[in-house]
Amino acid sequence: MQKIEKPKKETDAVSEAIKQQNSGKLDKDVAKFLGGEGMSNTAVDSGIAQANLSNKGAKDPLDMGSVFDEKNEAVGQQAANPMEFEGAPTFKGMPDGVEPVPGVPGNLDMQAPGVPEAPSPQADAPVQKGPEAVNVTTEPSMAAPDQNEVPVMTQGRSGQSVEPMLQSTQPVQEPAVSTIGSQETIHQIAEKVVYEKWDELMGDVGDFSLWKQSIEREIKSVKQEVLRVNARVEGVQASVMGKVKEYGDSVSSLGTEMKVLENVLQKIIEPLTNNIKTLSKITEKLDRSVK
Repeated sequence: MQKIEKPKKETDAVSEAIKQQNSGKLDKDVAKFLGGEGMSNTAVDSGIAQANLSNKGAKDPLDMGSVFDEKNEAVGQQAANPMEFEGAPTFKGMPDGVEPVPGVPGNLDMQAPGVPEAPSPQADAPVQKGPEAVNVTTEPSMAAPDQNEVPVMTQGRSGQSVEPMLQSTQPVQEPAVSTIGSQETIHQIAEKVVYEKWDELMGDVGDFSLWKQSIEREIKSVKQEVLRVNARVEGVQASVMGKVKEYGDSVSSLGTEMKVLENVLQKIIEPLTNNIKTLSKITEKLDRSVK
């Protein structure tokens, strides 16, 4: 296995980053300073990350797991594969005969920049990173670490650190069943809302079937009333027409009676007038005789 040697610029970046951070500068100011010194972006980012780890470890050496968790996002953004980018820290495994005890924290032992890694029984797998080609060995039965995975350190006893485990930062893809379940949930919610609105409408209006039956009964009763009124109107019309006919007949009979009376009066008036004339003559004669 080829040894991975870090360039001098990267080691200088770590030391300079630590100095600048100790002086109270922020990471962006440290990055500008290191970039002005002619260091590459990879060396600058790696130096800042290792300086952050060193400063955090110096403040709280027993809680390096939480420090590394805080820098998982920064390390994952700086390198597509944290096991391949330049300047990434490497970690020693547990010594022979020492077993990790669950729940007991240990000190983080970080390999210093520039020190070659311990050989591991893995197959050669060259990976090209930037201008330099770095040979990274992986075990044939193990898949290469994902580009979106970041190492998560576990701690053992006696100040020893165990090999970091890779924790994926990729979003977990939900199976298609969850989509179907969400659609079913949406349908159920929609049906529930429709049923609630329908119940409210039923509470305000009442049962449509009963309402329809009552309306039909009322319509039938109205039709019957209309038919009865029509029959009554027809009866009234017939009676009126009968009365009018009777009136016409009576008027015609009255006319005939008037004609008969006229004839009778004509027959009576002529002798009456003659008798009156005769009576007037008699009265004149009597008057004359009296005088």
